[in-house]
Amino acid sequence: MISIRPRFAATILLLVLGGTASIWMLRTTPDSLYRQAIAIKDTDPKQAQKLLLHSIALSDAEFPKANIALCALLVADGQCIEALGSFDGIRNFNACDPNDLCQLARAAVEHDCMLLAKLSAEAAATLPGDHQASALQIITLAFSAKQDWNSALQACDRWIEIAPGSGEAWAMQGDLLNKTLRPLAAVDAYRKSLSLDPTQTPATLGIRRSLISLLIAIGESDEARTHLNSIGESDRQSIELVIAEAKLLHLEGNLAAAKSAMDQVIMRCEDNCMDAFFLRGLIHFDLANYDLCIADLQKVIAIEPNHKESHHKLGRALLSVGQNDLAQHHLEVSRKMTDAVIRSLSTDQN
Repeated sequence: MISIRPRFAATILLLVLGGTASIWMLRTTPDSLYRQAIAIKDTDPKQAQKLLLHSIALSDAEFPKANIALCALLVADGQCIEALGSFDGIRNFNACDPNDLCQLARAAVEHDCMLLAKLSAEAAATLPGDHQASALQIITLAFSAKQDWNSALQACDRWIEIAPGSGEAWAMQGDLLNKTLRPLAAVDAYRKSLSLDPTQTPATLGIRRSLISLLIAIGESDEARTHLNSIGESDRQSIELVIAEAKLLHLEGNLAAAKSAMDQVIMRCEDNCMDAFFLRGLIHFDLANYDLCIADLQKVIAIEPNHKESHHKLGRALLSVGQNDLAQHHLEVSRKMTDAVIRSLSTDQN
C-alpha cells in the first residue's frame, strides 16, 4: 500500500516553489520595480535609482515612466548630464504621462538643468490636454533663465494662444517684449494682463510698476498718473515708485516737486543711488542748475563709466558753463557708445 503522505508533501513543495516563483516574477516586473523605487525614493534615493535602472532594463526601454522618475532623481542629485542620458532613452513620448513630464521640467528648472527642462516641457507640450499651458510656461521660463529672449518670446506667444485668458502669460510677454526693446508692444501686453486681473496683489503691483515705467518712457503721462494713483500709499513709498513719481513729475513739468522727491530718495538709498543721481542731474539741467547737474552726473559715471546718457547730458552741461574741452570729451564718449549700440542692433537684425 502506497502512503499518500509523500505525495502530499511533494504537492505542497510544488505549490510553495510555484508560489515563490510567482511572487519573485511579480516583484521583478518593470511596474513592480518602479513602485518599489517610488516608495523609497525619499529615504534611499540611490537604491531607488538602481531599481529604476533595473525596471528600464527589464522593459527593454519601453516603460518611460521609469525613465522620467530616474531623471527626476538624478536631477535632484545634481547629475544633470546623467539625467539627460536617461531622458534620451525614452523611445515613445506618446506613452508618457504629460503631467510627469511637466513635473520633471519644474524639477529641472529648480536644479538649473535648463536643457532637460526645455526638452521635457516641449515633449509635454506636444501631447494633448490641459497641461499644455503649464508646459509652455516652463519652456518660457527656461529660455528666459538663459537670457534667450527671442526663443522665450516664441514660447510665450504659444502659451498665450493656448491660454489667452492668463494674465500671467500676458505679463510675461510684456517682460520679454521690454527685454527685446519693443516698448509699445510691451505696454499693450501689460495692459491686457491688468485687464484680466485688475486686483491689487504683489504680482499685479509688479506688472503695474513695469507699465508705469514704460508709459513714462513713451510720454504717456496721463495713463501713467492714473496707474500710479491707483497704487496704495504704503506701496508708493518704495524707492522704485518714488523714482517713478519723480520721473512723472519731471515729465509733467513740475520740476521743483520732482527734485524734492529725488532728494528724499538719495537720502534713503544706501549703496546704489545711480538712477537717483541720474534723474536728479536731468532735473538740475532743466532747472539750469548746471553745476549741480555736473556733480550728480559725475557720480553716475563714477558708478557706471559706460552710462551713455550721463556722458551726453554731462557734455551739454559742461558746454553751458564754458568747459568746452571736457564737454567735447564726454560728448565723444557718448557718440561712440551710440554708434556701438547701432552696430550691435544691425548685427542682430542680420
